[in-house]
Amino acid sequence: AMRLLVPFLLTLVALGIGSLLWWQLYRRHRYSGGKRPSLFPALLAVGVLCRLAYTFLTPTFYAPDEQSHFNHIKFIATHDEFATQTTRLGDPANEWEHNQPPLYYLTLAPLYRFAEMIGFNQAGSVLFLRSFSFLLWLLNVWFGITLLNRLQISDRIVRTLFLGLLCLLPTYTFSSAAINNDNLLINLGGALLC
Repeated sequence: AMRLLVPFLLTLVALGIGSLLWWQLYRRHRYSGGKRPSLFPALLAVGVLCRLAYTFLTPTFYAPDEQSHFNHIKFIATHDEFATQTTRLGDPANEWEHNQPPLYYLTLAPLYRFAEMIGFNQAGSVLFLRSFSFLLWLLNVWFGITLLNRLQISDRIVRTLFLGLLCLLPTYTFSSAAINNDNLLINLGGALLC
């Protein structure tokens, strides 16, 4: 019974927040003289809340391949060299991400060292590194807004849809709150588009 209580309560909180946002949007529209308010602040707020919830409420290494990505960062940080792929997918050593391009792992290795230096345990280090993924997502939102402005797209529906996908696409929402090298790849793509 207790196991079902937490998801039920989280669902109620999410529904409450969503209802509050829709009510606020309705009020803003009603009292703004018919002008439609921008949905972007609400989308951004929900995107931030979802990612913070995933960052802090997802158990350590529960995200797909997170432990393997973490082990790759840890190897580079502790050995000062690139890792070599020696295991297969699903191996208990969780080192099957060693074949990935190293830029993401090189970027996070100093953060791992800092977390170790200030005394974080493994769970604390995971949260610290997940927070970097959250910051990468915020940077990607900035790239998205910059791209829309440079392309001079002013249609509110197109902008809202684009930013809605960037903020609330379910798979991206989850992966951008986890240790995952795709986060840097998506940002590099956003930067190149800009």
